[in-house]
Amino acid sequence: ISGDGTILNDTTGNFVWSHDNAGTGTDSLAIATGSTFQNDGTFSFTDLGNRQFTGDGQFTNNGTFINGITNNSGDNITWNGAGQFVNNGVLRFDDNGDFQLEGGVGFTNASAGIIQVSSSDSDPAQFFSFTNTTGSATFDNQGTVRVLSGYFRVSADGTNGTQFEDMTLVQDGGSGELSGGTWIADSTATGTARIDLDNFGTTSGITTIGPSAVVELTGSGATFDQLSSLATVHGGLYVNGTQDFTPPGFLNVGSTGTIGGDGSFASTTTVSGSVLPGTTRGDDIGILGFGANLSFNPVSSVTLGIMAPTGTVNGSLDSMAMATAILGLGDLDPTTSMHDALNINGTVTLNSTMS
Repeated sequence: ISGDGTILNDTTGNFVWSHDNAGTGTDSLAIATGSTFQNDGTFSFTDLGNRQFTGDGQFTNNGTFINGITNNSGDNITWNGAGQFVNNGVLRFDDNGDFQLEGGVGFTNASAGIIQVSSSDSDPAQFFSFTNTTGSATFDNQGTVRVLSGYFRVSADGTNGTQFEDMTLVQDGGSGELSGGTWIADSTATGTARIDLDNFGTTSGITTIGPSAVVELTGSGATFDQLSSLATVHGGLYVNGTQDFTPPGFLNVGSTGTIGGDGSFASTTTVSGSVLPGTTRGDDIGILGFGANLSFNPVSSVTLGIMAPTGTVNGSLDSMAMATAILGLGDLDPTTSMHDALNINGTVTLNSTMS
């Protein structure tokens, strides 16, 4: 594809990239400078064989982009060149296929974009570079990475050996901060959902969830490798179902931070921000558990929802008024989804200026 302009696969289009050589070698699609391939419909490949984009142009996905190859011997998609892949739609890994980025290419999962992994394989669906050169490629998640089963990884800095190196992760804010993006691991369907951001380290490295970052873990089999060192939440951290999140020490929730869900936190927790019990990031009723002491600092808040049509207890209530409102729930039962609740196995410290 060359020249200035756009080739469009429209909303009703179904573009299937079949391999020319029965899975042998690599099929290539060149997108030159000034050219854009725009997918508003479905763009997919399922038959054995690696695919490769080349050139300095752009691929824009506004629809659904599917790597459905299930044979590990030929499931890579590569971009080799200084081009750009921009995902505004849904990019699906239906198995453990890889996205290899070389030559200065940038991959941007834009704010409306979703990268979804559904795999039964223990081998990761991953973004990686073979090149032992800093800046060989950039991965930028401004949207959502959602792992419904299997294993998602961004490989970088040689932490997985010389084969997978030097992928720049924009959301590595330095000093252990996950600076942005929404990262969801949900093990409900298969019992396993794993996220691994190698830039921070092999098994730890994230100490802070930044103000623009959200992490959501659902089920006991949902893991985010580098959160084993987490100490501070300035963004969002939600735990659901049987997820019992266990940081290495105390957990501090900053003034811009929110923790919530209907799972549990195992360690002593201090809140200067918000607590939002209930599934769907507080939109639905649920009980949020704490396995140790819970303290609320000045101007912190807890929002408790009540099943309609009763209403909602929240807003600017002082701690005494909130306690009175909760007692006023009477016979409503949190275990039957009548209202939100906190289940605390420790000492609760409230503050007169909390809401």
